[in-house]
Amino acid sequence: MSPLSFAFIGNFDPPHSTENELARALINNGHSVGQAQEGTPGDLDALIEWLQHPPADLRPVDVVLWTRTASLAEKSGTERYWKLLATARQAGVPVVGYHLDRWWGLARQAEIEMDPFFRVDLLVSPDGGHDEQWEKAGVNHVWFPPGISARHCRLGTPRPEFTSDIAFVGSWQGGYHPEDVYRPALINWLKRNYDRRVKFWPEPGQHAIRGDDLTDLYASVKVVVGTSCLAPKVDGTPMTHYWSDRIPETLGRGGLLVHPHVDGLWDHFKMRHTPIISYTVGDLDRMGHVIDAAFEMTGSAAINGLTPDEHRQRQCDFVREHHSYETRMRQLVDLLTERGMLR
Repeated sequence: MSPLSFAFIGNFDPPHSTENELARALINNGHSVGQAQEGTPGDLDALIEWLQHPPADLRPVDVVLWTRTASLAEKSGTERYWKLLATARQAGVPVVGYHLDRWWGLARQAEIEMDPFFRVDLLVSPDGGHDEQWEKAGVNHVWFPPGISARHCRLGTPRPEFTSDIAFVGSWQGGYHPEDVYRPALINWLKRNYDRRVKFWPEPGQHAIRGDDLTDLYASVKVVVGTSCLAPKVDGTPMTHYWSDRIPETLGRGGLLVHPHVDGLWDHFKMRHTPIISYTVGDLDRMGHVIDAAFEMTGSAAINGLTPDEHRQRQCDFVREHHSYETRMRQLVDLLTERGMLR
């Protein structure tokens, strides 16, 4: 497959945004990427004009990729996005939505019925286990598990300010989806049972920890306890086939992760030296036993014949090969090719 030309709509201002990681992965795979900053109406107008009247001296756009941020999309106005979709279809250019969030089972599920983001030609997201609902809503959805930038799949350097026995990294101070009642229960349980042995990141008033700092944080702790948005499915049954980028972001940096079991997770993280220790969601007593078992692993001189550092390095290599954004972007191009969506 020859390199493709991507026009990418998204939020490129934060250095570690999903959009910047995906753009870097596409470039690393040999493709070209033109950026349209979401929330800047002029950028969207310029893209629409480009699709209507491609410059004769420049390569036409092959794919429009869109990662939506609701607050920014509002600034450009819904009508512009409907015009973009219509213009791209008239030009024969597929519009692909790529996102890391889930919608089904949360209050924002209502957006699926009304927002132009869900009328793209193809939507890829980790919101799995809802094939019937996506189809009924008229959304051409394909399940894509989250990833991590290949450059972050390495071991970090321990730093005193990050050192602890246990770390929880993510939203922990409230304000999370109220449908997910497990997360606050998990956080309170950790506080009660581990007290000063556990640290929660980011600290109050601190921005989310990303990049090299996150890599060093995971090198500085013994066990990482995490969860994804595990609110029940729409019909009240347990969540399946959704996990956040916490999984690859932790494992790709060599972290030893304790995470609730989610159907489908083991299918994608099969390796002899397994990096995830799981338990049934809600069973906090069992989680305590799992954390204790994880501590024993960190104190072992060897795990299945490997030293702890060799084990962690193998983790990084496995995730880089199978779950990097470079891999995800290759999978996306393959999918577009298989479905005959490229001109």
